Amino acid sequence: MSTVPFGGVSTITDITGTSMQLNWTSAGQAVSYSVYEVIGGSPIFISNVMAPTSFSVVTGLTPGQAYKIGRA
Repeated sequence: MSTVPFGGVSTITDITGTSMQLNWTSAGQAVSYSVYEVIGGSPIFISNVMAPTSFSVVTGLTPGQAYKIGRA
């Protein structure tokens, strides 16, 4: 597996009490994107998104809870 440069999540849209959509700019030759939630400094896998899709809907969120989201 190789990596390509990634500029990060550009926007978060469609926010509800239990879900949100993460949006990013496609990274050149990426084949897929892995989305993680960071809990206590440890990444927890959420989903795999096949390129050229450049968004992921994260569900199952708890209202009022703060979240850290990453994508590799």
